[in-house]
Amino acid sequence: MKRIFVICEGKTELLFVRDVLNEAFQAKKIYFDPKLLGKPGHRGGNVTFDGMMSDIRNFQNPFCYITTFFDFYGLDSNFPGKKEALAFKTSRKRSMTLLNAFQQKLDEVFGDNYKDKCRIVPYVQMHEFEALLFSDPKALAESLEQKRLKTQFESICQRYETPEDINNSPQTAPSKQIEKFFPGYGKPTGPIIAAKQIGLETMRRECPLFNEWLEKLEKLEDL
Repeated sequence: MKRIFVICEGKTELLFVRDVLNEAFQAKKIYFDPKLLGKPGHRGGNVTFDGMMSDIRNFQNPFCYITTFFDFYGLDSNFPGKKEALAFKTSRKRSMTLLNAFQQKLDEVFGDNYKDKCRIVPYVQMHEFEALLFSDPKALAESLEQKRLKTQFESICQRYETPEDINNSPQTAPSKQIEKFFPGYGKPTGPIIAAKQIGLETMRRECPLFNEWLEKLEKLEDL
């Protein structure tokens, strides 16, 4: 059995871990325990390394792993690797650059304390959570009870290699693109309803970086 604390940037991520990941992984004897980043009332964004480390230290447990579930654009500008990652155009290169710097910083913090270091699996979404929902435009439209939007959502997906590449500028963030066609879209429950309709397997198939994170968690040894 594996227990994994997931430090989440916002409530949408927390509900996704609690209601979607947990249901899918319990059969594999993997149990996720999502925790909201920072102090009560934190609304997401401005994720600092020091603030995150405070939570990691609070949740450290010899019988548990810890992972993170943040949004790249929600990271503080001084977060390890963020400035360097912005030099690349593809989500994969940005992710590799950021996570390498993230891991190096963890190595510096923990030094030779391997047991603590190896129990932390860093992960950052390259765009906001809603990028995962574009894994299945038809199911996304149906979850909103707006089947007519299937064509518009498909058109958005066709501009990118994977849903994880959908732009996250203030105007073209995945959630903004949904809101453009469906102003009634709302967080945090709307994305979870959509995620359940789309299904985790579809998101894993269409979003390789997200899938690689889950594969790492699946391969962790029992503690």
